[in-house]
Amino acid sequence: MTLTSHDNSILLRQQALEKSMKEEDTYLRQNQIIELLGISPSTFWRIRKSNDSSFPVSLSISSNIKIWRRSDVINWIKNKGK
Repeated sequence: MTLTSHDNSILLRQQALEKSMKEEDTYLRQNQIIELLGISPSTFWRIRKSNDSSFPVSLSISSNIKIWRRSDVINWIKNKGK
C-alpha cells in the first residue's frame, strides 16, 4: 500500500500532536527545574516561598518527593519576563 501525500501529511500531523501531548503530560523533579533555570537549590526555594511567587504548585508523590507539571513550569518561564 502506497501513502499519498495527503495521507503522509495527516500522519505527520498526528505524530506531531502525539509528541506535543506527551511533552505536555510529563513532570519535572526539583533538580530538573533547577538545571532548566540555571539556578541554585536555595534560589529555587526562595522563588517557591516568596509571597508574590506565581510559581506553579507542586504535586507530592511521596513525603519527600515533589513534582511539577512540565507545561506549567514552561508557561511560568514564558510569563516571567512579561
